[in-house]
Amino acid sequence: MKYVAHIRKKDGEPQLVKDHLLEVKALSEEAGAKIGVKYLAGLAGVLHDVGKYSDEFQDYLREAVSNPDKPPKRGSVDHSTAGGRVLLEVLNQSVVQKMIAEMVGNVIISHHGGLNDYITPVSLETPYYRRVYEKELQEFERLKQRFFDEVISREELRDYCAKAEAELAAFINKSKEQRSDAASIPRDIDLLTKFLFSCLIDADRTNTRLFEENTEKQAWHSAQFFSESLNKLNYHLSKFEQGAASQQPINILRRQMSQQALEFASRSSGIYQLSIPTGGGKTLASLRYALKHAETYQKERIIYVVPFTTIIEQNAQVIREIVGDEYLLEHHSNVIEDDFTAAEYEAGFQEDRFDLKLAKDNWDAPIILTTMVQYLNVFYSRGTRNVRRLHNLVNATVIFDEVQAVPIKCLSLFNESVNFLKNYGQTSLLLCTATQPALDYVSHGLELPKEPEIIQNLPQVVEAFKRVEIVDKTKKEPWHLDDIVTFSQQLMTAANSLLIVLNTKKAVRAVYKQLVAENKSKAAIYHLSTSMCPKHRKQQLEEMIKLMKDNQRVICVSSQLIEAGVDISFNHVIRSLAGLDSIAQAAGRCNRHGSESIREVYVINVSHALENTDKLPEIQRGAAITGKLLRSLASGTADLLSPNVMMRYFQEYYSTFRTDSAYYVKCLETNLFDLLGANTFLLSSLKQQKGLDYPLFLSSSMKTIGQYFKVIDNQTTSVFVPYNEEARNIIGRLNGDPELSELTQLLKQAQQYSVNLYNQEIDQLSQKSLLLPLYRGHGYYLADSAYDKTYGVNLEGSSQMGTLIFE
Repeated sequence: MKYVAHIRKKDGEPQLVKDHLLEVKALSEEAGAKIGVKYLAGLAGVLHDVGKYSDEFQDYLREAVSNPDKPPKRGSVDHSTAGGRVLLEVLNQSVVQKMIAEMVGNVIISHHGGLNDYITPVSLETPYYRRVYEKELQEFERLKQRFFDEVISREELRDYCAKAEAELAAFINKSKEQRSDAASIPRDIDLLTKFLFSCLIDADRTNTRLFEENTEKQAWHSAQFFSESLNKLNYHLSKFEQGAASQQPINILRRQMSQQALEFASRSSGIYQLSIPTGGGKTLASLRYALKHAETYQKERIIYVVPFTTIIEQNAQVIREIVGDEYLLEHHSNVIEDDFTAAEYEAGFQEDRFDLKLAKDNWDAPIILTTMVQYLNVFYSRGTRNVRRLHNLVNATVIFDEVQAVPIKCLSLFNESVNFLKNYGQTSLLLCTATQPALDYVSHGLELPKEPEIIQNLPQVVEAFKRVEIVDKTKKEPWHLDDIVTFSQQLMTAANSLLIVLNTKKAVRAVYKQLVAENKSKAAIYHLSTSMCPKHRKQQLEEMIKLMKDNQRVICVSSQLIEAGVDISFNHVIRSLAGLDSIAQAAGRCNRHGSESIREVYVINVSHALENTDKLPEIQRGAAITGKLLRSLASGTADLLSPNVMMRYFQEYYSTFRTDSAYYVKCLETNLFDLLGANTFLLSSLKQQKGLDYPLFLSSSMKTIGQYFKVIDNQTTSVFVPYNEEARNIIGRLNGDPELSELTQLLKQAQQYSVNLYNQEIDQLSQKSLLLPLYRGHGYYLADSAYDKTYGVNLEGSSQMGTLIFE
């Protein structure tokens, strides 16, 4: 009898269980080998679908073929528990063997719904133990024998497990050498488990997708690409050096720092800092480092991670103009959220969700640009979609652009992920910002080398780059709407451009409306906020830059999204009081190229009625510390942006939130960080409350971490917007019946036209019937009247945009 794993929808062609297991094993091995765990990853691959050898599963497939109009729901037959049970029988002697059985067993049984807890907080249940040790598997002996007969014999499996055992022993020894704190070793093992999970998920999804598409995996040659791209970048820089502006002092400084970054790239992989002042050519210098380092050490990819509050289009455009578009991937967000829980999977799911699960979404490209939200989700969010990208973070160069934007509650988890990649992933990690945070100062800090900084003589460099002066206007009574508008008009009497950066979208909109209503300066006035899709924001920025190049008058009112990754320069900046890092970033949009004498950045204290930050504690606390620094430096505020003052700011800022950096969850009465690793407090509770000894070696709560982990406190949903004709075309194609390969491309294109909305905004739009179903109801897009050509999302549905195309 032929035992079948999948049946292709197009032509009814079967994929045999044997072929699927061996092919997934090979792909898992390939991913695992990158950090020396080839056989641990391969074990998960070869055993993950052993349960498909059961008669129950084969009957389920036959029914799907015979009843195509009403097939049984995918996932309704448990075919993953059996693989975990096989491991228990083979690996039951030494401690290391039993740990492998638990690690890889959890990976196998969880590959459709996200990693299980070993022990769950509050209830003190042991889901992995119940599933693998206690669940009844009526056909276990029969399916196990079929597996040994067709795929791998018992003896071969034991030999293979011995190699996996040697890998884990080596990993544990390395962890003991690398980590000074013994409590770090169990956390390393948990992140290794997550890595193995990534290897299996991506191998399984990739193999199934290739079978469905009847294609082969496409390979790209990273070494050749990085070498050619470095030559292109060097040529681009040499052309610039021949230009008329090449001998300007600021451009000479930029070249010097770019050269330092290039030379530093010969250093072995580690965690380093690139503290180039704003306007110092950080994007190109970091790209030069990354390409040279990738070429020298045979890295597979370069990944830029930018703040979730900013945009990545301009960084992408700079890189695209040099290396081309073919091998560059922008990943803003998941336009359609398709992940589902284990319970949902076991209950069965619709066929189209299967297509979403298979769509290529694994960061398999030479250059990736993504957000901090997406990076952190790879390690800690629930489900299977995000984690499949994790193995592509190893043997890479990862550049954290504006790293100071990591949310306080996520700092310990962020640091743990970076330390893991450095210690075991052969990954080089670059903390790239003008305002370097003290991430080694917080609890569970980064493991920085003794000399992490690339730029030499940093204080002198900062002074040489000085192009602005911070003017403290906070001593005045709180500024109201009329005060800001009047002051803006006064500044514009002697300037051509002005940027106003405020802390809330509500304040941004109010100031913009008032400026438009009065507009005594006769300037072009622009609004920017995260209510606008990336394509819309990009167009607005391009229009402003063009007008300013033509000496036209421009005022831009923006939320803080403009403070990072945006190459634009204004004569003056008004910044609402915030953290010193935010003020420094806003200052980077003023006199950016040093073409004028020293210009002013005005810091104001906006009234509570106009700008309510009560629900933004990090902004409030940052503003308070900055205010104190302004008072202490009143006799010389120009020093406010010096490295020493910035370090003082971050040390006090992190001290304030020191107990908040491990992601405390009130209903669990513990930190998510503490649910990694040994979890000793839960084991003690199990003994005290239930009188039970814990039966396993591993004890983390990965499922619970995923359940509660959110980089942004208020949950958001990505919604597609009908911004232009291309966007409308994508909507039409997604609401058609796209092939799997087309679906992958459409989801990639759709990110340029998506906006993340809070739950209350989703509810408000739903009540007014302004949210329409996208891709068979698995996503949303906005009605035309809910998107405005000025503000973006219009919750009232009163936009006059209609069918207007404004691109």
